[in-house]
Parts: sequence; C-alpha cells; structure tokens
Amino acid sequence: MLPTVAANQVQTLHSSESPPATPPFHRNWLLAWVILMAGLVLTSVATFTIHSSFKRLVEQDFVFHGNGIRTKIKERLEDHARILQSGVALFKVSETITHEEWRIFTQTDTLKQELPGIQGIGFSLLIPRAELSRHLKKIRSEGFPDYRLTPEGDREIYTSIIYLEPFSDRNLKAFGYDMFSEPVRREAMERSRDTNTIALSGKVLLVQEANTIPLSGKVLLAQEATNTDVQAGNLMYAPVYRKGLPVKTVEQRRAAIFGWVYSPYRMNDLIHGIFDNDIETKNNKYYLEIFDGKHVLPERLLYASHPEEEKILPDQVSFSRQLPIDFNGHFWTLRLTQTKPRLFSVEYMGVWFTLVGGLIITGLLFALIRALLNTRIAAQSLAENLTV
Repeated sequence: MLPTVAANQVQTLHSSESPPATPPFHRNWLLAWVILMAGLVLTSVATFTIHSSFKRLVEQDFVFHGNGIRTKIKERLEDHARILQSGVALFKVSETITHEEWRIFTQTDTLKQELPGIQGIGFSLLIPRAELSRHLKKIRSEGFPDYRLTPEGDREIYTSIIYLEPFSDRNLKAFGYDMFSEPVRREAMERSRDTNTIALSGKVLLVQEANTIPLSGKVLLAQEATNTDVQAGNLMYAPVYRKGLPVKTVEQRRAAIFGWVYSPYRMNDLIHGIFDNDIETKNNKYYLEIFDGKHVLPERLLYASHPEEEKILPDQVSFSRQLPIDFNGHFWTLRLTQTKPRLFSVEYMGVWFTLVGGLIITGLLFALIRALLNTRIAAQSLAENLTV
C-alpha cells in the first residue's frame, strides 16, 4: 500500500505544477517591428537632411548666378562708357570732326565685334537758336540737301544727331533728331552736362524704332518704317565741352557744353549680346527682368528673358531676388526668379536615391529578421514534436 500511495502523491504533485513556459517569440516579433520603424525614421531623417542640403546648395547657386548676371551687366555698361570716353577724347583733339573721320573712328573700335548688342555710337551737337540757320546750311552743303531738325518747333536750344555709325538701316532715322526736345533724354543729357560724368537715360522708344521717318536727306532712300521687333531702349551720354573753357562748376559746364557723344541701346539686343543668348540657362530655370529705376513697375520694364505667355506663376517660384545696378546715380533693378525643380528631375536624384535606398534596406532587414524568426519557430516546433 505504501508504494502505491507514494506514487499517487508524486503523480498528484506533478499534475499540480504549471506547464513549462513557451519561448517569448512575441518579443522577437516586437524587435522586428521596432527595427522596421527605426529604419523608416532614419530613412525619413536622412531624406529630409539631403533635401535640405540640396535646397541650400540650389539657393547658393541661385545667389551666385544672380551676382554673376549683375556683374556682367555692370561691366558691359562700363565698357560702353569707355567707348564714349574715347569719342570725347577725339573731340579734345579737334572740334571739326567730319563724317568720314567719325566713320573711321568707329570702325577702328570694331564695336560690333567687341561689344555685341550695341546699336551704334554718335554725336549730338548743341545748337543755340541764333546759330540754327547757319547749322542747317552747313550740313546741307555736306551732301544732305534735305537735312532738317526733327521735331520742328521754336526752342531756345536745339540739339541734332549729326554723326551716328553705322550710318545705315535703323540708325538713318535718327539723323537730325533733337534729343533735347524729349524729356527723358533731356534729363540724362543735362545730368551728364552738369556733373561731367557719363549718364544713362531712362526708358525710351528709340527713334530707330519709330514708324515716322524724318525727312533728312538720304533717310527716305535707305530706310522704311520699322514695324517689327520693337524693343525698349535707353541711351548713354558723355559730355563734350569746348576746348580751353573751365568746367569746374555747374555754371561753367553749362556755358562750355559743345555736345554729347552718345550711344543708343535696344535692350533685348544689349542683354543678348552680353550673355550670348544664354540668359535662360539650366533648362530655362532662370527668369530675368530688368526695370528702369529702383522700383519694379510694369511700365518700367526694360527687358524680360521670356515672353509674357511664358511668365512664371507664383506657385512655381522657388527663389526670387532683386538686384540693383547703380550706374553713376542712375539705377536699374534686376529681378531674377528661379522655378521650382520638377519632382522627378535630375536635381532630385540624390533625394530619391536616399529615400528609395533607405526603404529598400529597411525592407530587406525586416524581411531577413522575419525569415530568421520563422526558421526558429519552425525549428522549435520540430524539436517539440520529436520529443513527444
């Protein structure tokens, strides 16, 4: 009896004990999901960091590009100013320059080759009312029998473009034009005269663009009205004073003024000449506009790199910057705008590589852990079956 009772007690004791705990596979599964979430977070952080770095580099490139554009335009204006100064120097040698001498001088400077975009270089003579009749007779005797000043009218002071090279095509229409009769041109001429500096005018419509042809000798024979490719224009003036007269004060300069060496510019031709028709680089991402003055006003627009129908919309703007150019007290304002890069453009390749690469690595790591766990569970299950 005792052995039987002892056996029953042992059997009862074993039956009262809890079954052995199963391996904590759920903890391993939790670890897999944590690794997955950590991989996704790291991928997101890396992608955001790369994207921020990309935007910062793009902005730096935009600022650098804008400064380069401003520098090139300013340097070209200074180059044009030096050309005018050489013309002033010619008059310091002799005030009796002929048309042929002026033509030789401008050909020597090879304007079109060295400064593409320049419309020409000319000289405007100051003519007091008392000397107008004698002036007309003199120019008519030089081979221009129909020469006269335009616009007509009785004024105290006249000016006349008597030299302008190349003396052909559009430039013929400016022969005999009184620039002092037009307020914008006059303001620049007076500023140049009073300060003895080279002055840039405001926005004008050049006489070369006008449809009305002044009856000035050979003009009718060589040039018809211009109806196409009309561009905004401006002019640059350098004062020429009579030799031997003092020019230290404003009053002395006004008394000594003889005329102005000047150059007209058609803005599209000028800017394309500076940048060799490549202002809209990098897949047309950059939009350049140039305004006359310190303010961005539609009526002051001198140049736009893109036609109106291709104008960038506000929601397409990535960066925009206004850059002033001060040329002897006259301002231009450059507005440079950059469009947002397309989502799947080459510029975003690094961002996409980081995002896709991170997702692939995270996914592969998660799949590997799942496979290992599944293998372990299968092995454990097989072991339990073999020990039963």
